[in-house]
Amino acid sequence: MNYMTKKNYKKIVLSLLIFGLGISFSVSAETADTQSEPAGTGKANREEVREKIKAKREEVKTERQEKFCEKITSQSANWEEKIAAKEEKVVERRQGTLARWEEKAALLNDKRADWREKRDANLEEHFKKLEEKAATSEQKQVVAEFEKTARAAISARRTAIDAANSVFHQGVKTILSERKAAIDTILSSLRASQKAAWQTAKTSCQNGTDPATVQETLRASLKAAREKAVSDRQAEEKIRTSMQAQIETKKKAVASANAAFKAAMTQANADLEKVFPKDNAQDTESQS
Repeated sequence: MNYMTKKNYKKIVLSLLIFGLGISFSVSAETADTQSEPAGTGKANREEVREKIKAKREEVKTERQEKFCEKITSQSANWEEKIAAKEEKVVERRQGTLARWEEKAALLNDKRADWREKRDANLEEHFKKLEEKAATSEQKQVVAEFEKTARAAISARRTAIDAANSVFHQGVKTILSERKAAIDTILSSLRASQKAAWQTAKTSCQNGTDPATVQETLRASLKAAREKAVSDRQAEEKIRTSMQAQIETKKKAVASANAAFKAAMTQANADLEKVFPKDNAQDTESQS
């Protein structure tokens, strides 16, 4: 390669280098300009997207909260209806129980009155037969004393039994009334606690409390109210014990009346046997 050729070669290479550097600088500047402008725009877009997502989440959260509040309000209203229906059934059942008991007591009193009426008729017939058999003055006097003693003993026993039945009847009514009042108090307390729990749930929901927290608090409050009602009712559930005490008192009074009647009639029959043959002596213990 001669001198001129080398010189031209260097010029050509130098020109190419200058031209290449110029192109590179232009591209770099253009790229820098292109990248700097979209970068700002992209950041703004990202912020806008974030805000939209955040707004959408808030909207969904608000909508979910509103639906949950509507559900709580609806459930509360349903609870009110169910409680009213249950209380009505409880009242009807208790009234029915008392009515049935009163009806049964009245029926027993009617049967007792019919039975006594028949016994009185039999007793008068028995006295009449004794009077007809009394031939001597002594026999007539003993028969008269026997009738007097029998009538008095029968009357005393009936009075004692009627008194025992009256005390028993009143005692049972008192037990049922006291039990009704106790249960009314328990039910009233239960309903107040449950109503307060539902109201708290509605208020918490309206204040934006998380639904899961509202539900858990409501569930716990209702459970606590029910458990307290069960505990209170168990403490007041003494009707069987009280009823058994009334029954035992009545049994003792009736047994005492029967014992007094039997003692009086045993003596009266003994006096009667003294003036009449043994086969003519009559046992009047059943004529009551």
